[in-house]
Amino acid sequence: MKKIWSLAFLWAPLLFANNNDINLEALKEWIATKRAVTVEERGGALSISGDVRVEYIAISETENGVKNIGPSSNHPLFPEDQFDVEFNLLFDYRTDKTWTSIQIEFDNDAGIINADFNSLSLQRAFLGVRLYESDESTTDIEFGRRFLGYSFDSQIQFGALMDGILLKYNLSMSNVGDFYLLAAPFIVNERIFHVSFVTEIGLLNIANTGFYAKYSLIDWATRSFSDDRLNRAYSYINNQFLLGYRFNTPFLNASSVIYAAFLVNAAAKPFAALDNRLDNLAGYIGVQMGEIRKKSDWSLDFSFQIVEPQAIPFQDFSGIGITNPDGVGLFTLVGRDGSGIETIKETLIANGNYYGFKLDFLYAIEDSLTLAQSFSISRPYVSVAKKFNYQRYKIELIYAW
Repeated sequence: MKKIWSLAFLWAPLLFANNNDINLEALKEWIATKRAVTVEERGGALSISGDVRVEYIAISETENGVKNIGPSSNHPLFPEDQFDVEFNLLFDYRTDKTWTSIQIEFDNDAGIINADFNSLSLQRAFLGVRLYESDESTTDIEFGRRFLGYSFDSQIQFGALMDGILLKYNLSMSNVGDFYLLAAPFIVNERIFHVSFVTEIGLLNIANTGFYAKYSLIDWATRSFSDDRLNRAYSYINNQFLLGYRFNTPFLNASSVIYAAFLVNAAAKPFAALDNRLDNLAGYIGVQMGEIRKKSDWSLDFSFQIVEPQAIPFQDFSGIGITNPDGVGLFTLVGRDGSGIETIKETLIANGNYYGFKLDFLYAIEDSLTLAQSFSISRPYVSVAKKFNYQRYKIELIYAW
């Protein structure tokens, strides 16, 4: 009843007064008190963008020489040919000292029989505050969600979700380079308060030469479990060293980067199913040329990767890998959480046990329309009972606005 009388008193002046401009202004002010204020009134900068993608993926894989996916295979319901429709919506809002970034992804399988309409995920949602700023340095803190790979650099790890707090420090040193530090605790399992930690330091454009160096550390072994299977599943303290050189290719007039990385899992222990070996090393080397900014621009990235079985945990893997339709882990038949029946030499499947290469090529058909293609192939690196030969081709049309 109070709400009805409030609305009556609000609208009465608008119905009987002669000065409509004054009354409309009063209405606008009242609405503003209900937080319906414009970006201009708030004093910030709002950016809304997005992209629509249609993609086709062709996968071929064999297990010990037998077809592993598709019709007449070990997994006939896992398609060799995949069609997806995807839409990403992005919001960014910034003021002088604060900001927020949001990405909502709709990624749906195509088709009439098997299509889905509800594959919605919150890919990114964080807020940031500038704690300190000078002519040479800045210190920021961000709270919320992103994937590790959004902030940390690797082609074979940092595929896990990061719900946590990120501290960022940047320092520009004349004739030395641009130094940065990233550090973040993030939640692995809130039910048992399992929190992991990741950090990365780097020096960019060293002595104005174009060389850069980065070191990252991610610690998954931050607590002890009563179940030894869980202890093994999180026995990863990964150190990655990355070196690169950024330069301009004269005959192509394109920005280029040569890079190489080496990774070691310092927490690995001998594992019986691997004949009591550690198998805890990984690395990659590659070259990237070109940038996509406008029509007719192109970009090419080629990398060669080697990953041993105990180098990267199941949940954080981002390299070439294999399909692994059953989700089998290195230590147990349920890969993600370390629970379930333990694997033996004859049953283990390691997403990270391969050597192979990946080639990505992008071409801007128009300023907002890009054709992206990717081809990757992998073969077993460490000898295990189940040997997978894998290759994947993807073509994607992306309209960004």
